[in-house]
Amino acid sequence: MNIDDVTPEELINLRNIAERESFYADKEVSFEDVLRREYALSLVGMSKYISKKSKIEKPVEIDNINKQMIVEFSDGDLVRIKLVECADLSSDLKQISINSPVGRMLRTMKVEDIQEYNGLYFTVVKIFADATQAVSN
Repeated sequence: MNIDDVTPEELINLRNIAERESFYADKEVSFEDVLRREYALSLVGMSKYISKKSKIEKPVEIDNINKQMIVEFSDGDLVRIKLVECADLSSDLKQISINSPVGRMLRTMKVEDIQEYNGLYFTVVKIFADATQAVSN
C-alpha cells in the first residue's frame, strides 16, 4: 500500500480526527501526524480510519507444467525431472507432481532461481519447452 492509496473520504475523516484530537488534547494535533499514524496502523490492518487495501494478485505468468527441466541440488545431484499435474508412482519416470511441495516451487521457477526445501537447496539449470526438445538435447 502506498500513501497515495488513501481515498479522499479517508482524508476527510483524518482531518476531522485531527481537529477532534486537537480539541480534546487542548493542543494542536496536526493532520500530517494523524495521517502518518493511521497510515502506519493501516499497513498492519489496525487503523480505524484507513482501510487496508488488498492488491489484486497477478495470475501465474510462468507455468512449467508438462515441461522437463534439469535441476541441480545442493548435495551435487543433477536430475532431469518432468513436472506433471498427477505423477505416476514409478520413480523411473522422474516425474514430480505440482501437488508436492517441491513441485509447487518448480511450477513458477525460472532458470537460475534457487529454492530451499527441508534444508536442501536446488536450482533450475535448464527448462525444456517440450519433451521432443528435451530428448534432442
